[in-house]
Amino acid sequence: MTEKKISKNIWLHIMGVLILAEIVVTILSLMGGQDDTLICIGTIITLVFTALYGFFLYKKPHGNMLKYTMLLLAAFMVFNAALCLKNRYNSSLVHILRLFIPCIICYVAGRLNRIEQNKYLLTFATVATLVLDIIPVILCIGNFNASWLFRIFWDVIILITLMIAYFTRYKEHKEAGLQDA
Repeated sequence: MTEKKISKNIWLHIMGVLILAEIVVTILSLMGGQDDTLICIGTIITLVFTALYGFFLYKKPHGNMLKYTMLLLAAFMVFNAALCLKNRYNSSLVHILRLFIPCIICYVAGRLNRIEQNKYLLTFATVATLVLDIIPVILCIGNFNASWLFRIFWDVIILITLMIAYFTRYKEHKEAGLQDA
């Protein structure tokens, strides 16, 4: 294995540990009745599908699995923002702004062959998501625990994992797509 490939795998393993920790915290939150059941179940499904893609389903290089994973993330982000808006969690403006990020993710999922353009779009979506995740933390200083704090960043963890998988495996997926044609 080359040093570059080992470095890529280390980042994916770090993200895998974060995804596993996020799944455990979400399950504990669900069992403790601390969070909305639909949000927890949707988060778990999205995290598990991302982990499956990131560590197993990528082995047959093809962009469709990445596209489906991104679309699942976007769909759940819309669902989550709408449910949080309905239940009046945090600021309504945050959740309305949060509805624009899935649009970027869907756009990227439909154009995976444009890696240069997608590099900027996914980076923007990740940074915007991080900023929107930090706002509730700032608004609720002192009113949260460590598991709540960790649960807030589920979407950033997934986005970073998908970005790493997309950028590090782009060449293999592109070659597989050309062979399919």
